[in-house]
This record gives sequence, structure tokens and C-alpha cells, in this order.
Amino acid sequence: MNSIKFAQYGKLAFGAVLLAIVLAALSCMRLREPNPEEVLGKTKAEVLEKFGRPSSEEKYDFVILEANRWTQAEADEWLKTPVEGLVYGDTVVQFNLHGKVVSVKKKASSPAPAESKADPAALVAMLTNSDVKWDGNTLGLSPSIEGKPARQLLGLGRKASPVLRKALSDPGKFAAAHVLLTRIETTEYKVSASHWNKLKVDLNADGTVNLHPEQIDNIKTMWNGEPPRRPPAEEPKNAGSEKQITTIAPAPATKKPPIVSANESNTKNLNALADAVNRKDLAALKKVLQAGANPNIVMMDGTTVLHAAAGMGQRQCVALLLEHGADPGIADNRGRTALYMAVISEDSETLEELIKAGANPAVKDRAGKTPLDRARENYAQSPETSPSREKAQRCVEVLEAASTGKKAETTRNLPATRETLPGLKP
Repeated sequence: MNSIKFAQYGKLAFGAVLLAIVLAALSCMRLREPNPEEVLGKTKAEVLEKFGRPSSEEKYDFVILEANRWTQAEADEWLKTPVEGLVYGDTVVQFNLHGKVVSVKKKASSPAPAESKADPAALVAMLTNSDVKWDGNTLGLSPSIEGKPARQLLGLGRKASPVLRKALSDPGKFAAAHVLLTRIETTEYKVSASHWNKLKVDLNADGTVNLHPEQIDNIKTMWNGEPPRRPPAEEPKNAGSEKQITTIAPAPATKKPPIVSANESNTKNLNALADAVNRKDLAALKKVLQAGANPNIVMMDGTTVLHAAAGMGQRQCVALLLEHGADPGIADNRGRTALYMAVISEDSETLEELIKAGANPAVKDRAGKTPLDRARENYAQSPETSPSREKAQRCVEVLEAASTGKKAETTRNLPATRETLPGLKP
């Protein structure tokens, strides 16, 4: 009896070992590095299905394009810009805003792991602006941290922040310190063809870079809260006691929150805003906004919470978001502003709220249509006896009035068919 049981246990153990070997082999097969021919144009889901879970993931900065502020060539180039990557060994598969593979690159040599006893001050002493390489195009600047001291400082995380703030005073280190602080502190920031998180950078045709040390004071103020030094030309001419007088500057005018992409540092605020809007909870929305949440966080599809509120016809939520700096000019990946979304919801009161806040009714989407075009289509396609027909008519009236600068009429019959509707092709 014991020999039979031993044989059974032996078979089970052998089967378990064999299964482990097979699974390990399959795992190795799935974790092979992708070739460009295999993945270019594929979706993230397809890549994950074929190659399995990556060893790590990467997120990149990208620029938010606003309606009527970009050419078709810029838009096409923008869609080639990677916003995230999956790392398989030494290969990085990069995806654009729509989750399609746009490039496959070999990963640069990994940064040397930061030693626990590494001295941040000693590393900063070796840091130079040349440790950060700059690239970019008309859509935005892109820095890469390549110098060994910079990589080690980045690995130290916030332990390096105090000495990096001090390094901002050094013309030979300030740009590198600014980039490292931005990466470490994971703050929200804007990117353009000339500025990266308020740092002005000129990329010259010969490959050289101008960093403008005269902006050091402004960069220091940004990180340390120190008031910038006044240029000599602005010093008071009279010497003596007048120089000792301290004046209090007036509070700066309220500015709209910056337009930023969704990332790990602002996801919590974005989710709180979206949840409040979805639940139509004005009290919760007001609480989140008053706590400092940015209503101009742009999601992967280019939309903001203002798009969502307008698309659901939530006039009060829209008004509250606008009151706290939501930008009605932000367009999603299809070129549609919040005004366009309000037309889809057929809510004329939301339209009026957005127009009052400066929304442009003449903005065209990627298909070349304005919100008024869409409103006219809604009217033409609505059955004569349906409740939506009156709503669509009111939307047309509001948008036509906004386009002409006149007050919208409350009652007016529009053409009943697409063939006779102004601005639409039969």
C-alpha cells in the first residue's frame, strides 16, 4: 500500500515539475523582444496579447493642441508622437495618443542604480547643463537625462531636491537642475516649441542649444518661492533711506489653470472631478475645485471634465467649472470643443453658458464642421413631432445669434428638410 502511494506522489511531483518547466518556457517565449515589423500599427492590447506583460512601462510628455491653433501637418506629426511605452528587455514599444504603435526603439543604457550612501552634493558638483540633451519640433521640446551624475541624482529622488534647488543659481547647472526637479517632483507643467515647464530653450539648426541664463531668477522663484532680483536699470535712483522702504506688491490677477495632460500626479483630482460630474453632485464638484483641482486636465482622448459636463447637458456643473478656470477652447482629438458637446446633448442653456464664457462658435472640428453645422443637422434629422426637434431648433437659434452677435430669438421656424437647410449639402 505504501509503495502504491509513493508511486502516486512521485507521479504528481513529476507532473508539477514538468508543468513548471513548460510554463517557464512559454513565459520566455512571450517575453522575447518585439521587432518593428511585428508591432508597428498594432494596438496596445494586441502587443500585450502577443508578447505578454512588459518588464516596465514608460510615460512621456506630450503637447495639448487647441482648436484652430494647428495645421494639418502639425496634427499629423502630433499623432506620431509617443505618449507611453512598454519595455521588453532592451526594446521599447512606443504608443501614440490613440494607443497605436508608432515606433520601436532600443532602450538606452539603464541608469546606474543610486547607491544608498551616494552624496547628492557631490553629484551636483559634477552636474552640468550638458547632462540633459534637448530635442523637439514645432509641437514641443523634449529633454533626455543622459549624464551619469544627472541619472544618479534622478535615482535619489526627493533626497536630491534640496541641493538641486541650490544648483539653480549656477548658470552652468540651472537647466539640468530644473529638468531633474520637474521629473522628481512630478509637477504639472506645459510644453511648447520654445518652453519646457517655463524654461526657455532655443534649438539651433547647427545642433547647439541656447539656455538663456537670464531666466535663472524666474526659475528659482518657481522652485524656491524667492522674489526675483530687480535688474540694475530698475533700482531706485535716489540713494539713502528710500532704498530701505519695503513696498507690498498688489496680488497678481487670477489666471486660468494651465492645460496639462493626465498623469500619475493628477489622476486622483481628475477622478474626483469626473465622479462629481457623473453624479451631478455640485457640492462635491465645488469642494474638489476649491481644494485646487485643475479643471483643465486633458485625458487620452483629448477631452476634459468640461467636455463631459457639456455632453451631459449639466449647465450648473459647466458654470461651476468655468467659474474655476475651465478653458472652453480646449478641443479633443477630433477637434471638438465643449460647445460641440453641448450641441450633441441639445442643451441650449449649456450653450449659452459656454458662449458667455468666451467659447468660439466658429471653431471647426477635424471634419470641418462647426457646432452650428451639427445643430442644423440635428434639427434636420429630428422627426417633426419629437421633443428633440424643439431643442435642436433652440440650439440653432443660440448659435446663429452668437455667430452674428445678436440676441437669440425664442421662436422661429427653421427649414424642415436637409435639402433646404442653410449650410448643409443635400
